[in-house]
Amino acid sequence: MKTGKLKIFFGYADGSGKTYTMLQAALRQKALGYEVVVGSLSPQARQETYMLAQDLEILSVERNSDLTAEVLRRNPQIVLIDDIGSRQPLVEELLSKGFDVYTTLNVFDIGRVRSRLNIPEELFSNPPVEDSLFLYGHQLEFIDIEPEKLLERYASMSIYNDKELHLRRAPLFKDTILRQLRKAALDFSSKHHDMRVLPTNEYLLVCVSPAGSSRRVIQIAARSAKTLNARLVALHVET
Repeated sequence: MKTGKLKIFFGYADGSGKTYTMLQAALRQKALGYEVVVGSLSPQARQETYMLAQDLEILSVERNSDLTAEVLRRNPQIVLIDDIGSRQPLVEELLSKGFDVYTTLNVFDIGRVRSRLNIPEELFSNPPVEDSLFLYGHQLEFIDIEPEKLLERYASMSIYNDKELHLRRAPLFKDTILRQLRKAALDFSSKHHDMRVLPTNEYLLVCVSPAGSSRRVIQIAARSAKTLNARLVALHVET
């Protein structure tokens, strides 16, 4: 059986927009005719994120074993698993069964990165993600945000729905800590740039004209080609 492809929406802290960006990419795939389902969504997702997810099919199961069975029954092409830090075995099982998976990941959830961070272990709620995950052919899309903007989101309590969790994560939302995490994420991304591109035989053709709207058309097509891991070809016909 062919192994599925993994796409990781990667960031350095909660609130950076990883889940939102993942849902946007999934909606583009749905618009292109792909069967897409949401296997899990973080309970701490913001209201606008939940609203975006309503345009996708959400599987209503709680246990990982039930989710695997439901995915097998439904047999989609792409499965969204938010926050892989707590679900690595599930993701690897889905990939082994041939399903493409979109997921989100923070840099401090990677075991070999976490061990080098000067941050108390008790601040991390997820078990560390092991390197076996990166043995799968995958794309890594870094979702960046300025630390100042992230601190504003945290101060306005727009990251966590749970007030207790908001307070418990306060030690992470310090300027020095966020800059340390951001540097770690940038370093990891730069060392894994070769994993962003997967072999493909697919092409995406976009037809353009001299109209000013062609710029927008090309931008949308480029994002779709990146998501599909396809080669982009632009065609302009003069009569």
